[in-house]
Amino acid sequence: MIARWLTARRTGPIGIDLGSRSIKLVQLSGDRSRLIEASRVELPPLPDSATPQEQADRLAEALGRGLKDRAFRGRDAVVCLGERQLFVQSFRVAKQTGPQLDRLVAQEAAGRVPFPLAEAELRYVEASDVRQGDQTLREVIVFAAQRTLIQQVLDVIEAARLRPVAVDVEAAALARQIGARRVVPCHYDLFAFNTASPEEFARECQRLGQPFSVLQLGERLTLPPPD
Repeated sequence: MIARWLTARRTGPIGIDLGSRSIKLVQLSGDRSRLIEASRVELPPLPDSATPQEQADRLAEALGRGLKDRAFRGRDAVVCLGERQLFVQSFRVAKQTGPQLDRLVAQEAAGRVPFPLAEAELRYVEASDVRQGDQTLREVIVFAAQRTLIQQVLDVIEAARLRPVAVDVEAAALARQIGARRVVPCHYDLFAFNTASPEEFARECQRLGQPFSVLQLGERLTLPPPD
């Protein structure tokens, strides 16, 4: 849906990644063939005791600096939620469809999501059917975020006089926005101070239908030229 919306416009929305150490912004042309503008702003450190308002003020100030004197066009923005803001987990439930599956997922998620479901935005995607003993179960990938946190993020975007049109999930979402033929995660199986698991990235790519490859150390990937 977003891809069709992009191609009908001369410019895409401003993509905003609100990270823990920096804010990154990027904007492409409507057909995704040209970079219009990009910027990155490092975030000053905050004490562990910082209040939510202090954290929001830091983001808003940095976002304003990232936009100032830049060639970004329009006010539409897509903001990405990071791993600290989003709960992601896969689990298996009885094979059902429609409202019955919705109820099963909500019941199972209630014991796993680290905050009350009444305070959460909950989404899930069906992954596959899995044989477990005599049963065939449905594996689902669940995404949850606190509504108050989402609203804080939206408030930061709106304070910069931008118009949020979508909330997505960082790296995999960016790949989908630019129409990447295939994405390859980095920074895993490295030194302890510079590593992360690629599992969440892979799950999100599967949800979005974004082609990806997780390579083993030393593995080569060769892509054919585009059509």
